[in-house]
Amino acid sequence: MSKIGSNIRKIRSVKALSQNDFAQLFKLTRASIGAYEEGRAEPKIDAAIEIAKYFSITLSDIFTKDLTVNQLTKFNIQEIIENEATIKKKSIPFINNSNWDSFFNGIDLSNEKNTIDSPQNFINGEIAIEITNQINSDFDNGTIVICSPIKTPTEDTAYLLVTKEKASISSLSEIKSLSIIEPRIYIINQKIENLRKGNSDSLEKRIEKLEKEIKIITNKLK
Repeated sequence: MSKIGSNIRKIRSVKALSQNDFAQLFKLTRASIGAYEEGRAEPKIDAAIEIAKYFSITLSDIFTKDLTVNQLTKFNIQEIIENEATIKKKSIPFINNSNWDSFFNGIDLSNEKNTIDSPQNFINGEIAIEITNQINSDFDNGTIVICSPIKTPTEDTAYLLVTKEKASISSLSEIKSLSIIEPRIYIINQKIENLRKGNSDSLEKRIEKLEKEIKIITNKLK
């Protein structure tokens, strides 16, 4: 049985794309994407080629293999192990219910004490935000999005849009259709699925455990 449907779902999850966003990239319909993911249909070969090419995946892999998050993010553990400098920590502000009001009101968080510390090449972004009821989103509460502030969105991906009235996860087309005075826009570089499901560890503890495992591997290779 072809793996392309489950792989499309995984690609969307890793790239933080809705079914509609994904469909627009390849001039398909949202219903078609749903049918692919549920195994009720498969994309035509020309569409499959476009999808594989766009995400730098071989056509064989997208049809026959269960793609990994590492493949989709181009994450290479060996490169990290071989370069000790990458094990140095990077600290970024972590926004959740405890400091949401400060973030929402635009208060400077450069000295924020609530932070995430991780190996510097593990997290791509300047701020980590936990999805809560404060944000209008289809993502599960507890999901963490790693973001970078931008002035003008251009990529077909997901964004965190903050206005004076609300905050929401929005697509490029949704943002372009709005007339908003001085919105704050953050491009979502990474999405870490709901950390509260099936695991009681906090994000910081998970990253700390991963960092320890990398150091153990590094020491063994010396």
